Amino acid sequence: MSKRKEASASLTPVRGWNSYDCYGCAINEAQFRANAEAMAVKLLPHGYTYACMDALWYYDDVTPTQLGATSTREPHLDAFGRPVPSPLRFPSSADGKGFKPLADAVHRLGLKFGLHIMRGIPRLAVERRLPVARSRRKAPAIANQASRCSWENTMFGVDMGKAGAQAWYDSLLELYAGWGVDLIKADDFGNTPYHREEVAALHQAVKNCGRPVRLSLSPGIMAHEMMTAHPHVAEHSDLWRISADIWDKWNDVRYLFPLCAFWSGAIGPASFPDADMLPYGMMGLGNKPTLPTRKSRLTADEVRTHFTLLAIARSPLLFGGDIPQLDDFTLAILTNPEVLAINSRSRGNRPLWLWPRDDRYVAWTAEAEAGPEKYLAVFNLGDEPAEISVDLAEHGFGARVRLRDLWARADLGTAAKTFAPRLAPHACALVSCQTIEK
Repeated sequence: MSKRKEASASLTPVRGWNSYDCYGCAINEAQFRANAEAMAVKLLPHGYTYACMDALWYYDDVTPTQLGATSTREPHLDAFGRPVPSPLRFPSSADGKGFKPLADAVHRLGLKFGLHIMRGIPRLAVERRLPVARSRRKAPAIANQASRCSWENTMFGVDMGKAGAQAWYDSLLELYAGWGVDLIKADDFGNTPYHREEVAALHQAVKNCGRPVRLSLSPGIMAHEMMTAHPHVAEHSDLWRISADIWDKWNDVRYLFPLCAFWSGAIGPASFPDADMLPYGMMGLGNKPTLPTRKSRLTADEVRTHFTLLAIARSPLLFGGDIPQLDDFTLAILTNPEVLAINSRSRGNRPLWLWPRDDRYVAWTAEAEAGPEKYLAVFNLGDEPAEISVDLAEHGFGARVRLRDLWARADLGTAAKTFAPRLAPHACALVSCQTIEK
C-alpha cells in the first residue's frame, strides 16, 4: 500500500454534487455558486461535501456541435499550456486568478471543490509549442499524438517514456492545488485501453502537489480489461468509475448490478468503486439536446433501488440534479441517515449470490463497522411482482433475527429462518438485522 493510501485509511466514499447531469458542459459561475449555496443548506448537514465542476470549463461556449472530431474551439490555456477557466463563463477567474476565488467561496460555505480534467496535454499547447513548467521540454516533446480520446478531440495523450512527461502532470496538479482544488475527476484514464502509465503519473502528481486531493478516475473500465486493471486502479486512485455514464433510465440502473458485484472485492477502506452519479430531481438545464430539461424519469421505486445499491456497495454518492429545485422526495432519499450510515461505515459489502444465479433477483449484505448489526438488501429487477426469499441462517444472519426497515425507519419485529419480502417490479427492501438466535 502506498504512503498516500496508508494516510487515507479512514476515508469514506465521496459524497456531494456534480454539475454534469444538470448542466452538461455549459455551466457558468452563477449556476455553480447557486448550487453550492443550496448544497450548504440542504445537503452539507448530511455529509454531502464536494461541489464538483465537470468538463470543458476552459471554453467560452460549449454546444453539442462543438463536441466531436470536427471541433475547432480553442481552450483557454496559461503560458505553460495548462487549461484555465473561461473568464466569460467564470468572471472571478479573470486576470490569471483561475478557480481560486470560486474555490475560496466554496470553502467558506464549508464545502470542498472538485474539478474535472481530461487525460493528456491540450493539442493547442502542442501546436503552439508551449513550454512544460518545471521542465526544459516543450509540449510536442512529451505528446503522444496517436493517443486520443474517442469522444473529445482537444487532447493528446502524454508519452510517459519521455523526459518532461511527469513534470507535465506535476505542474498541472501544482496549479490546481494552488487554486484550492480538493478532488480531481480525471477523465479518459479508465477508458479502453486502460492508461496505466498515465494513471500512475497522475497518482504521483497528486502525492507531490502538497495538498490533500482525492483522485477519481473515469470513465468505466471496459469489461475485457477489468481483471488486469483491478489491483492497479485500486492502488492508484481513491475512487474509479466502473460504468459508462448512468442516466435516468431503468436499463442504466439494471446495468450497474453485475458491475457492482464484480468490483465488490475492491471496496475500501480507502478505495471505492464508483457507480457514477445520482440522476434524480430536476436535470438537463444546460440546454443540450441530448440532455433535455426534465424531472428524472426514474420511478420512486427505481430511485430507491438505485440508491440502495450504491449505498450498500459503498459507491461515492454524487447527486446530479439541480439543488435549488430539490424536491421533498429526492431530499428524503438523499438524506436518510440509516441508509447513509451503510455507505459511510460498513464492511463485508458483497452480493449474497453470484450474478447471474437469477438476474431478476439480487441480494446484498454488509455488516456494521462497529456493533452487532448486519444489513440485507433484496432487489426485484424483474418486471413482475415477486416474493424473494433469503435463508437467514444459511447466509450468517441467524435462525431468528430482529429486523428494521431502514427506508421506513421502522422496526419490523422478528423473522425466523427466512426473510421473504414481496416486492413490486424494480423495487427493493433494505433491513438491518440483529441476531436473536444463532
